[in-house]
Amino acid sequence: MTPPDVPSTATPLPGNVAAERGSQGPEAALINKIRAAALDDLFLKLKEDLVELFEVEQLTLYAIDRENRELYSRFLLDSLQGIQEIRVPIDATSVSGYCARYGKTLNLGDVYDADELAAIGPHLTFKRSWDERSGFRTRQMLAVPILVDGKYLMGVLLLINKRNGGRFTAEEESFAGTIAEAIGSAIRQHNTAARQQTASPVRSLAGTGDPLSR
Repeated sequence: MTPPDVPSTATPLPGNVAAERGSQGPEAALINKIRAAALDDLFLKLKEDLVELFEVEQLTLYAIDRENRELYSRFLLDSLQGIQEIRVPIDATSVSGYCARYGKTLNLGDVYDADELAAIGPHLTFKRSWDERSGFRTRQMLAVPILVDGKYLMGVLLLINKRNGGRFTAEEESFAGTIAEAIGSAIRQHNTAARQQTASPVRSLAGTGDPLSR
């Protein structure tokens, strides 16, 4: 089973302001690093660069597992336990799952506000158990679909808690779209290389970049 269509009404990303911002300075250098990165480098090595770029407290990068209809991410817990993996269903119950399910950017000012979540979708929730286990307090979230050519879903970029507080701005949404597009290109390059390295018909875990269909 593959994820459903990205609606044609999804907000176009990125915007002109974001494109201008990403065309020079450290942003451009990071975009070049992203486009040249291997998939695990995106998960593990470039995360802190992205956290600093967006000036957020936390960031999660998800790739798509089409076969299992899930998003997945990898992180290094510690030197003893090594690389861990987290998975999120692609459905309308979580912020990242909803973003992938409908191909829409979600900009939340307070994930604990049930009314704000309900205004987006009747089944949308935030699992507070993540915060309860870690002691971290999630406030704002910006979830951006990672799309290639505006229609090929590769994953979700999730930004958590602006360091200066407040909801993410429209400019920050657009800039996140610019970065997400670069990440999508890197994931697609990874998938292409994986197909070239094996004669097996089995797809790479993150998918091939086929158009989404029901």
